[in-house]
Amino acid sequence: MAALAQTRVRYLRPLIILALETGMRRGELLALEWSDVDLSPGLARSKTSKNGHERSGPLT
Repeated sequence: MAALAQTRVRYLRPLIILALETGMRRGELLALEWSDVDLSPGLARSKTSKNGHERSGPLT
């Protein structure tokens, strides 16, 4: 986290935190849209997973 605080790339820290929380892969994270995020149950749904099936990751 200390190294992320020093980066000039503004979106990198939130992206890394989201990856750690959800366990999603890079391609799944980059394909996420706001319509895939449901804050009431706290889930992010990935339509494009490695095996071709939809999956969800928890948001804390």
